[in-house]
Amino acid sequence: MEHFLLSGTTGAGKTTLIREVILPYQNLVGGFVTLEKRGEDGRRQGFEMLRLADGKRGVLASKELSSPVKAGKYGINLDVLEEFGVKAVEEARRNPAIRLIIIDEIGVIEAQSANFRKLAVECLGDFSKSVLAAICANSRPFIRQIEEMPGVHLVTLKRAGYDKVKADLRAWLKETLSNSGEAIS
Repeated sequence: MEHFLLSGTTGAGKTTLIREVILPYQNLVGGFVTLEKRGEDGRRQGFEMLRLADGKRGVLASKELSSPVKAGKYGINLDVLEEFGVKAVEEARRNPAIRLIIIDEIGVIEAQSANFRKLAVECLGDFSKSVLAAICANSRPFIRQIEEMPGVHLVTLKRAGYDKVKADLRAWLKETLSNSGEAIS
């Protein structure tokens, strides 16, 4: 069983694709997704984390957040990262009903947490449950480490190839989830 990582630049559609393809498997997935927060003018103001288990959200990063931890122009709320990211993934790993762990995203903001970095490496090094993750297109050492891990199928998402990646990801999900127990239709 290998893990599926979607790489791409901001706005490539990684989160949109993940949310779309996991819809039929909601009772089998756990973890989190990261959503853009946009202002009234349509410009990105920050990011929220959405915990898949219960739908709760927290502001992960914001231009308006005063924090000693920053990624570019965004202040980072490490408490939200721990509560909505790290804990959600830890719970998904422990829950026997969860067969696929979602980590969206492994990026510059999330890498500010040592706990998150450790957990991401642990999940991708453990093949008892598959991982579907979004990863930023970035050459920082932690990102490169993740991309180079054995058992990781890395696909770069671009607008032009969106439908092909979507079809491939759906096929991977069907095969992965049907191989881990009950059949999926």
